[in-house]
Amino acid sequence: MNTKWNGNPGILGVFINIAFIFLPVGLKKDQKRTIYDINRIHAEETFNQEEKEYIVYFWQDTCSYRKEIEQTVLEYSDKCPLYIVDMENDKNKDAWYDWEQHHKEYDQVIGEAKSGKK
Repeated sequence: MNTKWNGNPGILGVFINIAFIFLPVGLKKDQKRTIYDINRIHAEETFNQEEKEYIVYFWQDTCSYRKEIEQTVLEYSDKCPLYIVDMENDKNKDAWYDWEQHHKEYDQVIGEAKSGKK
């Protein structure tokens, strides 16, 4: 029995290339998507995206609330275009808002204090 292939080597090359293109896509489909898979933009690009409607999430890896809303952010990213501005990136430092200073200046306690607790 002759097991030698006598077909066109160009066609074999095409099939091998197709396999290498689609194999990683198939493997990645089974992997869980994370916040790190979402496209990153710089803060200055916030209003310059091609889509008519999209969401921009100002994100910081060290933020304690990040984990609480990560799943919701991923769900939104499946429904409409979503971009992340990484606030730890040096190029985004000009867009930083000082929330601690904001709270000191503008927060007001409404109610009464008992035993030193508001």
